[in-house]
Amino acid sequence: MPKNMKKLKFRDIDAAEFARRLTIIESRLYGKIVGSSRELVSQIDDEVSNLRQLNPAHLAVIPSQAQNQRGHT
Repeated sequence: MPKNMKKLKFRDIDAAEFARRLTIIESRLYGKIVGSSRELVSQIDDEVSNLRQLNPAHLAVIPSQAQNQRGHT
């Protein structure tokens, strides 16, 4: 890397190093997305359980819908 970052040109960056750093960034972003979706599914499951305790007869269809959603995450 040049000492003066103002004169840094894109072509001066090693392609392998650039790819490595980009992969690390993408991996961190993916981890945040997957973690958020798992947390959301868990919250939905908790809400369904709470609703089922209130009136199980009206919620007979929800388990199959929740399972279908889990298959897509």
